[in-house]
Amino acid sequence: MTKQFAILRTIACVAFATAASAGWTATQVLYDPSVPGISSFEPAAAGWLSGGSFGAVTASANAQGVSITQVGNGNTVGYSNYSPLLAVVLGAPLVNPAFPLLDRNTGYRFTFGLELASEGHSGNPNRAGFSVTVISADPLVTGERKGIEIGFQSDRIFAQNDGANGTGIFTAGEFNNNAQAVAAGFSPNRWNLDVHGDTYSLSLAATGATILNGALRDYRGSGKNAYLTENFVFVGDNTSSAGANFRFSYASVTTLVPEPNAYAMLVAGLVLFGVVARRRRRAAF
Repeated sequence: MTKQFAILRTIACVAFATAASAGWTATQVLYDPSVPGISSFEPAAAGWLSGGSFGAVTASANAQGVSITQVGNGNTVGYSNYSPLLAVVLGAPLVNPAFPLLDRNTGYRFTFGLELASEGHSGNPNRAGFSVTVISADPLVTGERKGIEIGFQSDRIFAQNDGANGTGIFTAGEFNNNAQAVAAGFSPNRWNLDVHGDTYSLSLAATGATILNGALRDYRGSGKNAYLTENFVFVGDNTSSAGANFRFSYASVTTLVPEPNAYAMLVAGLVLFGVVARRRRRAAF
């Protein structure tokens, strides 16, 4: 019987290990113009993002993405999971109610495709012509609404401060001005923005190289609705003090959700452990 117990215990352990590695993640693609069969290459065509612009902005889309051209820095343009984009109000609807939950406690990844053509910030080091913002699903009753805004400039990539610890709100925080990191923003790359707990990490999807990391921020002190909105995503130019010509080519959210085969293996492991325990009890009498 001892040998049988050992065999069952081994099988149960294998089942648990398989469940743990069986893909406990789910990726929702929000925009991928390279996917065949879509009638339009615009981000909004996939049904997850809304777009909007103000000022001298033109957009053209093809299988490589949507290319944004701006005249000067006094414009705003971008894409978000809320609608309407340029007048975000508390309680505004998600473009798609099935948008994944950006739960920083379990962790999530926002992946985006970007290629800058040019960027200018009018001599203001705290503004970027292209920014990525994620705000986690922290209900206001918790007293928090943590997220991060990353700015891409012509000479560095940086995180926006939130006014805490003696910093000014929307001033440049940690940054990376390494030539290779900056150049990556001017090439057709995908980037992973990972959020977990109270921290974030920005990396290149192709190599996994970390470009920037640090603590999440809480931008509620700005009073701006976008930063008061939970489960919020934005890519583009959100300031009239900077501008960029860029190509936006991909967006997805990856969250920790057990896949069906993981559930099955977990249940199998529990059943086998139950069999082992029951046989041990019988053997004891």
